[in-house]
Amino acid sequence: MLKIAYLYQLDASNPAVQSGRPASILRNLSAQGAAIHEVFPMATQTSRLSMLKKLLYRLAGRYYRGDREPKYLSAIAAEFDRRTRGINYDIAFCPGSEAVSHLEAKRPIVFCADATFANMIDYYWDFSSLSSEYVRKGHLQEANALRRAALAIYPSEWAARSAINFYHAEPDKVAIIPFGANLGSQNSRDQVHQWIAGRRHESLRLLFVGRSWKRKGGDLVVETAKHLVQRGLRVTLDVVSRGSRTMASWIQTRRARRRSLGIFSRAPILCSSPPGPKPTAWHSPRPMRSVSRRSGPRPGGFPRSFTRG
Repeated sequence: MLKIAYLYQLDASNPAVQSGRPASILRNLSAQGAAIHEVFPMATQTSRLSMLKKLLYRLAGRYYRGDREPKYLSAIAAEFDRRTRGINYDIAFCPGSEAVSHLEAKRPIVFCADATFANMIDYYWDFSSLSSEYVRKGHLQEANALRRAALAIYPSEWAARSAINFYHAEPDKVAIIPFGANLGSQNSRDQVHQWIAGRRHESLRLLFVGRSWKRKGGDLVVETAKHLVQRGLRVTLDVVSRGSRTMASWIQTRRARRRSLGIFSRAPILCSSPPGPKPTAWHSPRPMRSVSRRSGPRPGGFPRSFTRG
């Protein structure tokens, strides 16, 4: 049995964290028979000085965070060492690169990230206008993580190439493993194929899932749907999001109920809804209607869905 020390700064079991990616990895590692020693969430916090820097840089029109400061990363490494002392494990695994960048583990280190720091610069609005200090520390953190890791896993060639070409990671220590479909515990692959085969083609249905409307491009999705309608297509846009003040008035959303409910009655796309309190995402027990006033009968949706992030 593979024994994994699973570390992460936040609660990796919470599907509201990082779009559920750490929780999904954790759940699937356990399903494969791995024994997990949980080293999350970390008690280590960024310093007050870093918070002051963040404020001062914002006043100057720049972004700064304390999540890549060497002292903070060293403190995470020290906490990991304390919490794994006397624990027998085969690998140290993290669903991100930050927490392993100063790690001195007694076993091989593996991390899985969707992008490198270099990939993220100017990719999102909150990774634009970065201070030169944060850029320097971010590149140093990423290089340290890749140097320490026995294996760096990315879901795309885009991210893997950045690790190899920008940070000069050894190619044989970089793997590309695409993220798979997030199937619920009651769903089978045969069901998925049946739903795909049963899709209607008389109209175009779009689904936007994004907790952060601006970061995930919600306005772009709406404008795209409007453009398709103007071209004469019958379009429905389903929105699973916290929403935005700029969201068009013909997109109706409702506050999530304090329980895990399916958003739709049936769907070609699946997510699971792990049990737990405090759902935070927007949802409706009926489909969220509709970009196009000419759209056909109300379509179906998820039998089960994330309602917590």
